[in-house]
Amino acid sequence: MKALIVEKAADRSLQDLNFAEVPVPTPAEREVLIKVHAAGLNPVDYKIVEDGVSAWQYRYPTC
Repeated sequence: MKALIVEKAADRSLQDLNFAEVPVPTPAEREVLIKVHAAGLNPVDYKIVEDGVSAWQYRYPTC
């Protein structure tokens, strides 16, 4: 499937967003997999890539 990714945690620019082919996830027990026909990039998404807003509190994934 196609995904818009940031390859390294140190990347902090919109130019660091890249389209990539990634494996389709396998749902775990009690989860579902849905087919998405369209998705968007919201202002909050690119602000997080550019290091967010100092007043915001959020955790980066540990995976």
